[in-house]
Amino acid sequence: MYFPYAPGAPPAPPLEEQVAEPPDPPVDQQPVIHPPVVQQPVVQPPVGQEPQPAQQPVVPPPIENDDNIAGAPPPIDDIVANDREIIIICSELATLSNNLIFNNKEKIMNIASGQSQQYHIQSYNQQQYLQPPLSLEGGGIITLNTILQQIKWYVRMATNPEPNRRRSFNFQQAIDALHTTIQDNLNTKYNSAEQLDNISRANAMGFMPNPNANKERFWGTPGNVVFGAGSIGGIFSDILGSTNYAGGPPINDVRHYSDLILQLYIRIQAILFENGIQQGGKKKRRRTQKVNNKQSSKRRKVNSKQSKKRK
Repeated sequence: MYFPYAPGAPPAPPLEEQVAEPPDPPVDQQPVIHPPVVQQPVVQPPVGQEPQPAQQPVVPPPIENDDNIAGAPPPIDDIVANDREIIIICSELATLSNNLIFNNKEKIMNIASGQSQQYHIQSYNQQQYLQPPLSLEGGGIITLNTILQQIKWYVRMATNPEPNRRRSFNFQQAIDALHTTIQDNLNTKYNSAEQLDNISRANAMGFMPNPNANKERFWGTPGNVVFGAGSIGGIFSDILGSTNYAGGPPINDVRHYSDLILQLYIRIQAILFENGIQQGGKKKRRRTQKVNNKQSSKRRKVNSKQSKKRK
């Protein structure tokens, strides 16, 4: 037996051939056993039903000049009905109308009932050209909506694309007719009644029951008061005709009533102009141009004089 590396001893084996045995695991530590991995089977889709790639949504191009898109201007009758000044005037008209009729609601309710029957027996194509029935509240009360619904119809007819339809709904003609009514009828009657009251007051001997008896009553038929031209003003004539005063309604109330209607027509016409709607055609445009030319001429003269003064 030879000791390693002794003389005459065989060479020691290389280090690579020396296999070290793994150390023994500690007694108190058990080996970790991992469960086997179960693989799920891959299910292939049936032939012809392969999943399609997700498609991007198609956005249509924007629509131009379409009245139905959001942001389109409202109809002209809605513009008129939502105007603050129009609402104030119509509210005053509704209040004064109820005061004129007072408790005598039967006549105005009969008018509304007759209008409703005539309106609803017609086809839709005919209804759009008919005056809508009066929309009264319970007990025959005239409201703001009562007046506005009629005004919206007047405006729709006045701006109808068919010339024959709008012929009887010219607001300038209605304004001229109402001006004439107020000046030649109401104011004349009022001044005459005031003179008669003054004469009666001067000739009265002692107690005079009513020194303003003539001035306080409209001595005449309400039908003599024209509240428009053509088909404009029918609703206001119906309301005034429903008053049941013995000698007629008070002249001052009728004058106030007429003044409010005149303000209403003037404001409606102004709204039509503001929205590019002119009634009267080329004549009105020529008259407007003449007025503008005169104003421009005056401004030029004033500017010329001022420039000479500066020199």
